[in-house]
Amino acid sequence: RDDAATLGTECHDIIDEIIKGERVIEDGELTEIPKQTQPVAKAFLKWRKECNIDINSAGDQFVWSKKFEYAGAMDAIGRDLKTEKLVAIDFKTSNSISSTYALQVAAYAKAYEEIHGERVDRAIVVKFDKFEPKYEVHEVVDIDVAFNGFKSALYLHRLKSFQMMTRNEKKRVL
Repeated sequence: RDDAATLGTECHDIIDEIIKGERVIEDGELTEIPKQTQPVAKAFLKWRKECNIDINSAGDQFVWSKKFEYAGAMDAIGRDLKTEKLVAIDFKTSNSISSTYALQVAAYAKAYEEIHGERVDRAIVVKFDKFEPKYEVHEVVDIDVAFNGFKSALYLHRLKSFQMMTRNEKKRVL
C-alpha cells in the first residue's frame, strides 16, 4: 500500500509538472522522467491530446468551501474546447474506480464554484494504468447528486467525533 501511494504521489507530481510546463517534452517524449512513472506520464500525454479540454496551466489548485467547511487539492480544472464550460478533473492511479471518487471531484467542483463564482458543468476522474500507457475516463453523471452524497458523508464523518450518548452509572433495579 505504501509503495502504491508513493508511486501515485510521484505520478501526480509528474502530471502537475507537465501541466505547469515544468517538464521538457522533446518529439512527444518526456525527458528525464523516472522509469516507474513513465507509463502514467505517457498515458497522461495521450489523454491530454485526445480530451478536448484546455487544462488550466496552474495545475493542482487548493480549493475550499467556507459554507460547508472543507478543503482539498483539485488535480486540475479545464475548459471544454467544444462547449467552453468548466471541467473539474481528478487523476487516479489506483487499481479500480470507486464511487467515492465522484463525491470527491464533485466537492472540488462545488468549492471551485464557491471561490470563483463560475459554474463547473462537468466533473471527471481520469484513471491511469501504472504499467501501460493507458487511461480510462469516468464522468460524474450528476455533480449535484454526487455533492449531496459528499455532504452526507462529511456530516457522518463529523458526527463520529460528537458524543451523542453517555453511560448512566446508576444501576436499575427491576
